[in-house]
Amino acid sequence: MTVTRQMTAVDFARLGTRAERFELIRGELREMSPVGSEHGRVLVRCALYFGSFVLDNGLGELYGGDPGVILEHDPATVRAPDLAFVSAERLPLPPTESSFMDLIPDAIIEIASPFDSSRALDEKIADFLSRGTRVALTFNPRPRTVSIFRLGHPPITLSESDDLVIEDVFPGFRIRVRKFFE
Repeated sequence: MTVTRQMTAVDFARLGTRAERFELIRGELREMSPVGSEHGRVLVRCALYFGSFVLDNGLGELYGGDPGVILEHDPATVRAPDLAFVSAERLPLPPTESSFMDLIPDAIIEIASPFDSSRALDEKIADFLSRGTRVALTFNPRPRTVSIFRLGHPPITLSESDDLVIEDVFPGFRIRVRKFFE
């Protein structure tokens, strides 16, 4: 899909279901690749483990289904992480004309797909971190690792035998990495 002018977040929202597999990057549409079965399975596990923990501990809200997040207004950038977490102190979300989240999430979770370019995924993570996301997690089904990204720090990669702990964002959360891939 090609546009002749830069779109706003409201223009993008008006596309409705025609824009389901797109993100808006600096006013231009960028198609996202479809996800595979392995991606979907790991995503559900992430939603279950993190979602249950967040709800059980009253930490905030976990948003799924590629929630659109406005990262920039002019030119408009709307990115869609696999999952986005907003802490309870920052809720409720401010209303927006476009219905996209106009609040930078505290954490995002991305599942790497064989179709994703690592450059595009790195760019997406950098977009979120540079605008205030505290932590970005990337789950890679092959080779079954989790990478933790924070602004100004080198990424940390955990293997299946490691425990995933993000104490400053998800206090008390601890789970063996392999659980996300079983």
